[in-house]
This record gives sequence, C-alpha cells and structure tokens, in this order.
Amino acid sequence: MTQLTKHIEAIIKERACGSETNNEVVHYIKQQMEKTSDLVDSLPFDCMTWKKEYSYVNLDGEELEIFASPFSKGVQTTGKLCSVSTIEELRVCDMENCIVLVYGDLTANPISAKDYPFYYPDEHKEINDIFESRKPKAILAFTGQASNCGLNPFPLFEDGNFEIPSAYIEESKLPLFLRHLNKSVEIEINSQRLPATSSQLVATKKGNKDDLIVVCAHMDSKDDTDGAIDNGSGTLVLLRMLELLDGILTSHTIQFVPYNSEETYHAGGELVHLEQLKDKKVSYVLNIDTPCFKNNKSQISLFNMDNHSKMIKDVVSKEKQLCIGEPWYAGDHMPFAMQGIPTLAVIVEDFNKEGVFYTHTKRDGKELLDEQIIEEVSASLVNLLLAIDNH
Repeated sequence: MTQLTKHIEAIIKERACGSETNNEVVHYIKQQMEKTSDLVDSLPFDCMTWKKEYSYVNLDGEELEIFASPFSKGVQTTGKLCSVSTIEELRVCDMENCIVLVYGDLTANPISAKDYPFYYPDEHKEINDIFESRKPKAILAFTGQASNCGLNPFPLFEDGNFEIPSAYIEESKLPLFLRHLNKSVEIEINSQRLPATSSQLVATKKGNKDDLIVVCAHMDSKDDTDGAIDNGSGTLVLLRMLELLDGILTSHTIQFVPYNSEETYHAGGELVHLEQLKDKKVSYVLNIDTPCFKNNKSQISLFNMDNHSKMIKDVVSKEKQLCIGEPWYAGDHMPFAMQGIPTLAVIVEDFNKEGVFYTHTKRDGKELLDEQIIEEVSASLVNLLLAIDNH
C-alpha cells in the first residue's frame, strides 16, 4: 500500500466539522504532518454538529417528506400557510405564527449565514432580519438545482445562528402547497443542534526567513458525503506536497493549513488561523480546492500576482497537469486576496461544467480519485511553490 493509498483510506469519509469522524481525521493528519514539519500547532475552536431525521408536512391527511435545513432548529407545530416569492413581497408579508412558503426569486441562490465573516451581502442580511423579526413558526423553501454544488433541491438556509426553523423541498411540489394557502397545516422538522469542539492544524516548515507562504486546502466535508473531490483531493495534495518537500530548505517559512470548517456556517478554523497570523507577514498564499477531477488539469487562478505572472506562466507551461485559468472567487483564499496578498487558487479546470454536480452529494466518493493524477499534481505544485519561493 502506497503512502497516498493510506492517506485516502484514512481521510476520504464523511467528516463534517466537529463530528467524531472529523476529529479522527484531524488526528490522522496531525500525525502525518509531525513526520515532516518543524512544528504542528493544534488550535481549538468551538463549533456545532447537526442531527436530522425524517421531517414532513401534513396536507389534508397526506404526509409529504421535507428536508430539514442544515443546523435548523427543530419544531413540531401547526400554522396557516402564507407565501413570498420576491424581496418586495417579503417586506410587506404578515407572517407571524404562519408557516411561510418561499419560492421564486427568493430561492434562486442560498442565503448567506448570518454575520458570515467573509461574505454577507446587504440583501441577505435584510432577508434574515425580516424573517426573524416577523416570527413565523417555520419556513419551507422550494428549490431546484444549486448553482454552486450538486444538490437538487438545495437548502436555502444553512445557518446555526438563524433562529427560525426551516426546511426545503423540490420546487415541483409548489403548486400542491399553493392550493392550501391560508389553511392550517401540520409541520414537523426533526433537526437538532449539538455543541462541539474541534481543532485547526497549522504545520510549519521553517525557512531561511520568517516571511510566510501559506499553503491551504479545506479538509472537512458536508454531511452525507465523503467529499472525495471537495475537498479530499486538495487535502491529499497538501499532505503529499509537505512530504515531497521533506529535506528541502526553502527561503520562506511555509505553513501547511488543512482548513477545518470551510463547509460550515461559522468558518471557525480559518478564523483562529487568521488570528494567529495577525502579527506575521504573509508573502504568498496557495489554496487548493477540488483539484484532480477525472482527467482534467488543475487550473491556477492568480490574484495580486502581476509581478510574478510571467514566471508563473512559464512554470505552469512545463507541467502537464496544470494550466492558467480565470480568477475563482469562492474559496479560502479570498480573505487573503482581498487584503492584497499575492495569492494563487487551484481548482479543477472546467469545474462548473461537470465537477460541481458531484460536490456536496453522495456521488462524491473515492472512486473519483486517481492516485497517479494526485501524485502528478502534487509534484507540479511543489515545483510551482519552489519557483515562487525563489523568485
């Protein structure tokens, strides 16, 4: 069994942040990092896990299954149905003690978690604030294919800070529910929030100077998926890069950071790492997320790298598993890029054409992984990292 095979067997499993399996995977990664690092910090943080069971709405004696929103509060109640489909309707809707059906423009995309530190647009804040101030008994969202993952339907809310119990169901069921507007129905959302703790690992490989290069890849998964591509593959590449660099002296000190909590609403792991970095100089960041999907190359997008772009393009042109792509904004690199730090983000080429439809689903299993491609991408990114380090 190869070293990479051992990593795959230990890491590629459902590992939602704070769960027992997540903490086992953190422990395994820590053990591996200690073999090739000068120092491995384990930064604790509070988080939340979530349990769900069968949930339903009763319409005139017909019990229809619905899906509890991740981290929703649970509820069993009856209430009159009302509906909203636009922000304008939401602003004037009297929904106190009602069960609110949400569809149309309001369910085009997921609503950001309350006070999410890296992205919380004003419209999403207004939507959250209105719902919580109007005090409905529950929310039921009608959704379809998500634009940012493979879920169909997708949860409109995924937020342990949102106080209204919520669930979701496929949008094709909407006409049936609209026929029951202003009628009282029974709803049961079986969902439970559980306080937990976890750790954020930071492995340090000391260089000739203290200036940092941060190499990161989120290691947690959503519930109900093994997260092989999202982002087990990135975690495997990160580990193999650290192993391939063993014994190589670099100019910069390099941190290898398997972010824990990227797939949840609070970003606890990244926040405790950013706190650790506040008095340090970060020269470059390399974030690896969903690489190595099937036979596609891994695409490099560049932020604040104008002084290095020619050098990077020259290196990438010699690596058969790498290519340069358009900027990609949905990842752990963005807090660094928004500070003006030179940043590279790695994602599989043409991710939105096929790869996205596996993510966050049971289809994202280890059968999607190709060990040879992972090894080649790891070696290629080491070559790129060393070129940046020496530039």
